[in-house]
Amino acid sequence: MKKVRFSLLPVAAVVLMAGGCDFFLPPMAYNNPNDPNFDTEAVFPIPRATVQVDGDPSDWEGIITALPDPAGDSVTGTSGSDLVLVSFARDDDYYYCIIRLSDSTPNPNLQYQWQIYIQDPGSAIDTGAYLAKAENAGTWQMTLTEDIWNVSNTPLPVDPSFTQADTAIEMKIPGSSVTLNNTTRMDVVVWEAGEVSDQVESIYVRVTDS
Repeated sequence: MKKVRFSLLPVAAVVLMAGGCDFFLPPMAYNNPNDPNFDTEAVFPIPRATVQVDGDPSDWEGIITALPDPAGDSVTGTSGSDLVLVSFARDDDYYYCIIRLSDSTPNPNLQYQWQIYIQDPGSAIDTGAYLAKAENAGTWQMTLTEDIWNVSNTPLPVDPSFTQADTAIEMKIPGSSVTLNNTTRMDVVVWEAGEVSDQVESIYVRVTDS
């Protein structure tokens, strides 16, 4: 995957442009195992399951992969930057995400983002997004913000411990915080910590509740 540099833009502007105007998006892998024709309008039904957010991927066995990605395509080769598998799940209380890496070593110097873009039905225009960020500040912590284009950028209350990393990165978001529809897109992005312009990997899929 190619790296695209936004050297003059702050993080908030990069996220805003990436969500609101698709032509600002860097090239992303589109992978949907339920979509053999790679129709980018197809949707991936989020499986229903409850998992423990502890950084251990063992309880994801049997949950279908949402985003497989080839190993060895990180643009920097930095440890912990090479995505190979992303899965999503949900139960009555939470949405879950797991990010697997080729070397099974989350890097505390990288930022792992779970981006949820809400789109107008029947349109490719994003109207807003939820952004969950897993970062290491001595311990792994998660922050969650809601962006409504041209209206607000609001931090949402969320327990920082809702992310953990061991041999994988896991996150969960309260289901009451997000509303999905059939034109919701989920992106997983790896950023170089401290390097706003360095988007190392990014993959996405359109999703719907199962």
